[in-house]
Amino acid sequence: MAGVVVKADDSRAVAPAFVVLTLDDDGATARRRVFLSLHNAVKAAERAQKAGRRFDIVLCQLVPVPGSAALVVGGEDE
Repeated sequence: MAGVVVKADDSRAVAPAFVVLTLDDDGATARRRVFLSLHNAVKAAERAQKAGRRFDIVLCQLVPVPGSAALVVGGEDE
């Protein structure tokens, strides 16, 4: 599988993500799960709702640490 090494300041290295935050019944245990698609985040939120847990979906942005490189697999080579 070919990939492209992308520098941290390249716009291709930034990606949207959806974080589903859930709180268990005891109110003390918080869980965070990161999803790369809204569809999967909504499915996780629906499962939390069915289990009686409180939840939030938060839109986040994944950004590499400056000075690091990211390997983009399946991207178009330039």
